[in-house]
Amino acid sequence: MARYLILYLILIFLLGGCMGSRPTKQPPADTPELRDEAPKTSLPAPVEAEPEELKPAEEPAPPEIGYQEAVRQISRLYPKELQPFSVQGRIPIVLHDLDNDKHPECLSLGVPSQGIDSKTMNRLSESSRLFEEDSEPVAFSLLVFANNQGNFQRLKILDLAEHIVFDSLRRTPLYKNRSLPVIITVSFQIVEGREVELLVFDSASGLPRSRHTLSETLSTQYRLEDIDGNGMIDLFVKEKAMEEGTGFETFLTWYRWSGRDFVQYRSRNVVRNLNAFLESAAELLLAGEIREIVGFLLDPSSVRTLRRKGWSDHKILIHTFGLEEVGLEEFPSLREVVFPPLLEDPFTSEDEEGSSFEITYRMIDLNGTSYIAKARLYMLTNPFKERQFAFSPTID
Repeated sequence: MARYLILYLILIFLLGGCMGSRPTKQPPADTPELRDEAPKTSLPAPVEAEPEELKPAEEPAPPEIGYQEAVRQISRLYPKELQPFSVQGRIPIVLHDLDNDKHPECLSLGVPSQGIDSKTMNRLSESSRLFEEDSEPVAFSLLVFANNQGNFQRLKILDLAEHIVFDSLRRTPLYKNRSLPVIITVSFQIVEGREVELLVFDSASGLPRSRHTLSETLSTQYRLEDIDGNGMIDLFVKEKAMEEGTGFETFLTWYRWSGRDFVQYRSRNVVRNLNAFLESAAELLLAGEIREIVGFLLDPSSVRTLRRKGWSDHKILIHTFGLEEVGLEEFPSLREVVFPPLLEDPFTSEDEEGSSFEITYRMIDLNGTSYIAKARLYMLTNPFKERQFAFSPTID
């Protein structure tokens, strides 16, 4: 019995030693080892974001003033003796920043509160009032409202005198790329045409820097345009008047902005200069120097365009003086050229080249053949340059 016990103990000892020396199982050679590493990638390693710097909260900007809000505010700011002028229930206003603070000031028209009900108000823009014997003129005012961070305040009331019929309220920036100064025009219909109040504002003082009263009638017109292409609006005035020995002369005046006002810069007449131009044209045509004729009678830019197309000087003149209609291919040698005398401004059509009209004339060649033809004659867009007039070729 003792011998069996000893054998049992020896067996247990041997089995325990074998279990303690058991090797750890190794992964196969083609299996990658698992490690606590980030997988390889072509993307840059992530950068830990730094906490954003705390900034104080900005004050909320006031909402942009639109038409409805402007009308709501200014309607409460009118003095009791005035009321906002309206056209079919809509109050005409101009919103424009006059002090460059990004808050637009407001300009509005006012009429008296007494004696003008809604029916009368609506009729103040009807041209038929001009021809009604009982139509009474109404005193108009231009009210300027300052804008203080979105809140309007009445600043100035400018008298616009009495008128029967309102026509328009318009805004025109004086410079192409600048908001100030700004031109405000208020026009009123009159029997002869229109009367216009022109005011130039360049600050929020409420007072215009410059003010002029202009007319648009059969004898007088004005235009606001950039005459010389320098990016600044000019005032162009055209006036007709009786002149002894000429008939009805037309005078052109160019006013330029000086920084303070529109001042006269240049002036020219039309009819006298046009007749002198036609007289010189006839002399050149008789002389027969083709290149000189083209250089004097046509606008150089038109000539360059046609020459680039391969036109000869003869072809240019044929198409300029309407001679293609009679089958001529070469400009003829002439012994007589007759342009009609002009007694008033004949320029009636307008396009991008200027104002023009079609002149009928007669020419006789050296063989005695007479031609009656028509040509298009322009007063150029800037009539104050050395070249005031030019014939224009017809291009098929």
